[in-house]
Amino acid sequence: MQRAARPVRVVGVVGLFVLIVLLGALSISSQLATRVNANDTAVTEVVMAVPLLSARRTPTVLSATTRIGKITSSITALEKKLPTKSCLTVSWMGRTLMAHKPDVSYTPASVMKLFTALAALQSLGPTHTYTTTVKGVIKDGVVTGDLYLVGGGDPLLARRDYVANEKYPTLTPSYLEILADAIVAAGVRSIAGTIVGVNERYDDIRYLATWPESFYGSEGGPLGALMSSDGAALGQSLKPDDPAIGAADDLHALLGLRGVIMTGQSQRGTVPDSVPTITELTSAPLIDIVREMLVNSDNNTAELLVKEMGYVVKKSGTSVDGLGVIADELQKANVPVTGVSMLDGSGLTPQNTTTCSALMSVLTAQSATFPALLAVAGETGTLGAVFKDQSIKGRLVAKTGTLRNVKSIAGYIPLKGADPVIFSMILNKTGIDNQSQYRPLWYELGDALSRASSDPRPEDLAP
Repeated sequence: MQRAARPVRVVGVVGLFVLIVLLGALSISSQLATRVNANDTAVTEVVMAVPLLSARRTPTVLSATTRIGKITSSITALEKKLPTKSCLTVSWMGRTLMAHKPDVSYTPASVMKLFTALAALQSLGPTHTYTTTVKGVIKDGVVTGDLYLVGGGDPLLARRDYVANEKYPTLTPSYLEILADAIVAAGVRSIAGTIVGVNERYDDIRYLATWPESFYGSEGGPLGALMSSDGAALGQSLKPDDPAIGAADDLHALLGLRGVIMTGQSQRGTVPDSVPTITELTSAPLIDIVREMLVNSDNNTAELLVKEMGYVVKKSGTSVDGLGVIADELQKANVPVTGVSMLDGSGLTPQNTTTCSALMSVLTAQSATFPALLAVAGETGTLGAVFKDQSIKGRLVAKTGTLRNVKSIAGYIPLKGADPVIFSMILNKTGIDNQSQYRPLWYELGDALSRASSDPRPEDLAP
């Protein structure tokens, strides 16, 4: 066969011929679509509402691709800088943007409180409350015997002066002063006996055996169903071994300031069934108590929530039974627990382990609730001093975790009118808990995630 002398011209002619054929076919199909048959009583017309190649057919895909593209390259660059023992996961709009060792177990520190929060909200309910009760027999302004202060498990029972001096002030405290005022308002002018702290709702284990002893009384405990101001009694440099005694001492001091006369030292005991109630103090609802635990990383609140779950669900106010409830609730929520070992509710135990996958599952399950319960970057709680000069300030919300050689962060970037970005990162490395080591990684993550936005919306990409 003879080769064409001008191949470009030949190709052009052939292309023009094909185009004419296609246009003719389209014209014929258009005529057929509006043809009236002799036997028809009406015209049948087929009209495509949206042209075949219109962007209106793919706006959602284009929107997702455009928005995700803003952050994926930055996260990929961060992955290369992570310590060997670490995991990082990021998801958005149903897509996994980063999955660095998602199923490898690491020590999480206080991000473990996210599991406690999920289980408490599911098993106890967001409106669950605690009640601290005062009982005694009053006659002519005198409590004829002992005055009983009965603990109901409220982890946020505290004196006003204690809250005012906390590093992270309690968000919704139950002030012991309110009880003192109510006792006086009930007509009490003196107490013939003493103040008895009743601590029967939970067990007598003050510190978990899995905690380092250096944490006792500082990072957590002493634990009890009657505990005021984290067990720190007014005017005492050391916490009493029994928090019920500390709470009774606090009430004793507050009543004395209000002119109530009494003698004798506070003690621990039980209350007879026949003794009437003088007054009660109801706590904030559980959802606010969970917020306190997460924003301020409140260890005592976490551990008392565990005991409360055991008491309510299994009729046994112990940490062991409470942890069993948490395990059950994680299973109900379909959280992948392979690689998860939860030995406490606060994350203080160095032997706790979890995976980034498990954290992501919890965060996803609670994406409608948790964002409002977490610390805000550069503004509140454990994130108040972090991200202050970063682009993500005021946007990122998260639970943090810190132990020796452990640093973790997990949470969201909420977006108006769109799904939040969800992320989790656990870092295990010698010295990683030093600011110079973890903050550059946190800030790079925050910068990458700050690129997420609600725009462009699908309708913005349509012609």
